[in-house]
Amino acid sequence: MSESAGTARGTLVVGAGQLALALAGFLAALLLARELGPAAYGIWGIVYSILAGVEQIGRLGIPQATSRLVAEAGGRDRLLERRSTTLVGLLFALLFLGLWFAAPRLEEVFAIPEGTRLLRIAALDIVPFGLFAVAIAVLNGRRDFVLEGTANLVYAGTRIAGLLLVLPFGLTIEAALWVTVASSLCGLLAALA
Repeated sequence: MSESAGTARGTLVVGAGQLALALAGFLAALLLARELGPAAYGIWGIVYSILAGVEQIGRLGIPQATSRLVAEAGGRDRLLERRSTTLVGLLFALLFLGLWFAAPRLEEVFAIPEGTRLLRIAALDIVPFGLFAVAIAVLNGRRDFVLEGTANLVYAGTRIAGLLLVLPFGLTIEAALWVTVASSLCGLLAALA
């Protein structure tokens, strides 16, 4: 396959992965709002917002910098990749511990029923998500767009498939959080493939 054909194929897969992420977010919000009802969906919104905020703070630009540095090294600097992964792993482990121990206080501040348990389940997503983010950045820097897009497709697909599998048994906030953790783990495993 020529380089331009490979680039075009990679671009299509990355585009499909990004579209799948957007659709998964929309469908997840739709399913959760419909199944949980207004009060429980509000609780979900608070818990998920805290999780998303912690995960975004944790990025600190490291995945973006990793992508650029890996690209500048021609995708051949494994030491850089290992160091970035280690840095992100340590940072997200600290964020995990922070949220884990802050959960009881956050439950009080935001008046979240069973908030400590829900926030601690949510915290389990922090490290896999961080490692997934840096793995995607490494793949982008290596210009392995097909694998990058595929990993995003797996991440998004796992999220929707998980919610749909849980749906017949009654979708709960706890179940939705476990699906979130599973989607990060599956996305990470796909990126490491």
